[in-house]
Amino acid sequence: MRWTPERLAASYHGTGWIFGAAAVALLPYDGLFRPLARPTPSDEAIELARSVGRTLAIATPALARTGRAVLLLDDAEPRP
Repeated sequence: MRWTPERLAASYHGTGWIFGAAAVALLPYDGLFRPLARPTPSDEAIELARSVGRTLAIATPALARTGRAVLLLDDAEPRP
């Protein structure tokens, strides 16, 4: 999961309510004050491949030994 300002804000809010100020201090708050770096297309492809791999690893126990997983991919451009 990439830290975006929206995710950091939600993490601060939830962590603060549940765990308190000490836990909030552990979050990477510097990301809120730096300009957002745009990932390159190759970085996005690597991140997508990793997330697909994690998803398949989670689904593996539910598949039979001879089971199959089908991935449907479209040719749409990723959303910014």
